[in-house]
Amino acid sequence: MFLATAADIKKLDKLASTKYGIPESQLMENAGKSIFNCIKENFCETKFAVFCGKGNNGGDGFVVARLLKESGSDVKVYLTHEVAELSPVAKIAFDKLQKEIEILKVTDDVDQDAIIIDALLGISVSGAPRGNAKIAIDRIESMNNTIISVDIPSGLSADTGEVAGSVIKADYTYTLALDKVGLNTDLGRKFCGKKEILDIGIPNAALEELRGLR
Repeated sequence: MFLATAADIKKLDKLASTKYGIPESQLMENAGKSIFNCIKENFCETKFAVFCGKGNNGGDGFVVARLLKESGSDVKVYLTHEVAELSPVAKIAFDKLQKEIEILKVTDDVDQDAIIIDALLGISVSGAPRGNAKIAIDRIESMNNTIISVDIPSGLSADTGEVAGSVIKADYTYTLALDKVGLNTDLGRKFCGKKEILDIGIPNAALEELRGLR
C-alpha cells in the first residue's frame, strides 16, 4: 500500500494541474463532492456545523457545506479567519456558498445535535495549532458531537502521526486521493476513527507517476 506524505500530495496536486490539466479549484470541488456523497450515504442527520480554516482544507469544507445546504440540510459555517485571509482557491469555494448559509466565528454556539465537520487544518500544517485554530479544536473536543475530519484530523501530523498540541479526535476521517503515513501509526489510528480513502478525480497515470518519483 502506498502511504503518502504531505510532500507527496503536493507533488500529486502539481502533476494533476500542470500535466493533466485539472485545476486546483476543480480538485477542491471534487474532494468536497466525494465527502458530501460519503456523508449522505452514511448519515441520516441533517444538521451540520462546518469548521473551516483559511487554507485549502477549509476550502474543501466550504464545498461540503454548500452541497449539504443545497441538499436541504441545516448548515452553519464557522471561520477561523476573516474572508480576506482565505487562500485564493479557498476563496473561490467560499464565494460559491449560498447567501443563506450562516457564517459564524469559531467561538459562537454550536448545536448539540449537529455533526461537526473538521476542515480546520490540512496535511501541510506542522507544529502545534495556534490562535483561532487551537480555540476551535479545543472547543470541538469539549463537546460530545459526532466529528468528521476532512483529509486528516486537525493537529495530527500527516507525516508522522505525532501530536504537538491540540488535536481533533475524529469519529470519521475522509482522507483524499491517497492514504497518509500519519493516519497509519498507532497514535494516528487512535485519532482518525473510521477512515475512508476518497477518489477526487486524479488520473491513475498521475498516481503511478508519483509512485515512480519515490
